[in-house]
Amino acid sequence: ITTRLVGSEMCIRDRCISASLGGSLHIWDMETGICLHSLEGHSNRVTSVSVTADGQRCVSTSYDCTLRIWDMDTGTCLHILEGHSDWINSVSVTTDGRRCVSASDDRSLRIWDMETGTCLHILEGHPSSVHSVSVTAYGRWCVCASDDRPLHIWDMETGTCLDILEGHSGQVTSVSVTVDGRWNVDVPLGSSLQIRDMETGHCLKTLQPLPGLTRFSVDLSAASITPPAFAEVLRQNGARVSPGPNASVAK
Repeated sequence: ITTRLVGSEMCIRDRCISASLGGSLHIWDMETGICLHSLEGHSNRVTSVSVTADGQRCVSTSYDCTLRIWDMDTGTCLHILEGHSDWINSVSVTTDGRRCVSASDDRSLRIWDMETGTCLHILEGHPSSVHSVSVTAYGRWCVCASDDRPLHIWDMETGTCLDILEGHSGQVTSVSVTVDGRWNVDVPLGSSLQIRDMETGHCLKTLQPLPGLTRFSVDLSAASITPPAFAEVLRQNGARVSPGPNASVAK
């Protein structure tokens, strides 16, 4: 669950970046194991980090209610993004690195201009905390997950809600969109994982967790694998896979 992360890590090319409860981030050389930069500035735990596709910048979120944009080469903070009134749980960067979206316990999402640090849109509509957000490959839409169960799909250009996807019986803790933007995967707390068609909202696959597994997250943002292949991988590793109640199962 995003708001209970002990640490998070994201890799890009020959470097990776880790985030900690202490409020710091570290950029590591994956070949040598040397810490290249220590990023200090957050006053509370760092909950999420997302790196731009070119590996030049990253964005971190924190319980201190701010986002920070960092230069990966120098380790300097380029912008501090303020506006959320409660803990920030998740951030997702568009492929072109121009915008990012943050999700917060203040029940809103915010779309930010990465170059200027200004807030472009405030997305409101969830009656409770928003745990996770994922942006489609071309930055056209984003999808978010929250305590109130339905997923919301938002238009990144206008800030309007395009669709509300219902079907979960509990809070949804994580969501991720495939690289082509056609499917999203959402993870409800202590329940099944669902693969949905972004165009229709239909559930294509329902994946039951392995015995003893009560919570997990998934990231398909950089994956080229299709949902049927993804389902097959999980099936081969012991997961139980069955069609959703409204499924139009892809072959």
